[in-house]
Amino acid sequence: MDSSLFAVAAADRFDYLPADARQRLLLRRVNALLRHAGRRVPFYREYLAQRPLADLSELGALPLLQRATFREHAPPVGTAMLSRPAGDCYVFASGGTTDQPRYVYRSHRENAINCKLLAKGLACGGLRRGHVVANLLAAGELWAGMWVFDKALEYLGCTILPLGSAVEPPLLLRLLADFRCDAIIALPTQAMALAGYVTDHGLNLQIPRIITGGEPLYPEARDQLFAGLGVTAFQSTGYAANETGTIGYRCPAVEEGVFHLHEGAQQLEIIDESGQAVTPGEPGRLVVTNLYRTLMSIIRYDIGDIGCWLDEPCPCGRLSRRFRLLGRDGSRVRLGTSFFYPAQFAACIGKAAGLSLCFRLVIDHYSRRDRLTLEVEAAEEASSEALSKELMQLRDLAWEIEAGYVALPVVRLLPRGGLPRNPRTGKIAVIDDRRGAL
Repeated sequence: MDSSLFAVAAADRFDYLPADARQRLLLRRVNALLRHAGRRVPFYREYLAQRPLADLSELGALPLLQRATFREHAPPVGTAMLSRPAGDCYVFASGGTTDQPRYVYRSHRENAINCKLLAKGLACGGLRRGHVVANLLAAGELWAGMWVFDKALEYLGCTILPLGSAVEPPLLLRLLADFRCDAIIALPTQAMALAGYVTDHGLNLQIPRIITGGEPLYPEARDQLFAGLGVTAFQSTGYAANETGTIGYRCPAVEEGVFHLHEGAQQLEIIDESGQAVTPGEPGRLVVTNLYRTLMSIIRYDIGDIGCWLDEPCPCGRLSRRFRLLGRDGSRVRLGTSFFYPAQFAACIGKAAGLSLCFRLVIDHYSRRDRLTLEVEAAEEASSEALSKELMQLRDLAWEIEAGYVALPVVRLLPRGGLPRNPRTGKIAVIDDRRGAL
């Protein structure tokens, strides 16, 4: 084993246990968590039975923890989610694009476990000791992104450039070149903006490896990152949420959107609308239970995402369960009588010259019909005409327009950085549905 992996080896052992051994250990860890929460956490004390579960399937009988409920019982609103007075801990805030932040308490020990799991995922994707890595994630305002990945990179023995998300492009490019950076950790939005800046200014910058997360990295974006930055190695930061910590990681054998579960650290359920467990391949809501958090226990948290189980063994040899992330609940948009996904519009954008994969779908009403305005960041010489033609190749959209349910789409080109971004995380809210205000 590479020496840089010693710090994360313990986190990796669970992945090679036979299924029956994993199930026994998981049941033991779930019962230990429920016993602790039922005795020490006021919020859970009301409904957690003292008897242990006989089978992991019985976990599904417990209520879901929703985001609004979490916020109401966690500091600063309340303290019922805490097992003890705060101390020896970090406080982080969620940084989603869709609602108010939720404040999460992690003990120092719990935070170290989370960072080692992140390091495990980075190592599995190919990152090693000696890599010079620029961390471009957001920092400050209780946002965990940059800090926890710096710690994960420490465990791997990387040379770390803690640059953050606010460095202006000229200085950023100089630092990346001066320190011979061979990998960056960034949101796809940030990476695309950097590649666009390099292309627009005719510069030469080679970044062999990019590690992205937090937003989809569409296939068309890979082509643009290769052309602009010379990226040849793409890997994922993993699948994570501030409330639960890191949930899944990608090995080189799986495609985009597929993750191994951090089994032993997280218990994942995928359920249908009635709350029943789905069969492999069937989409459902992702519900997460963190198995090592005791200061602020997270039990059956509705993460707000849709996914499905994959049953086939992974070519990498790991035995941990795999799942496919299908997107945020509500990530599709209805136009007329048809539903569309952002990836469909990303495919259209990728076929038009000079356009970035930083885009937003603005939906409103026009002459009693639904109307789509597709806002895209683009180079100065780009034209909207080619994209307008590509949109009409979407069969369902063309049918909705012909039927009179949807107005002709509008394409609006913006300069680089012209789309509104979350001030803390830098993410773009891809869907802006304004019809509810009418």
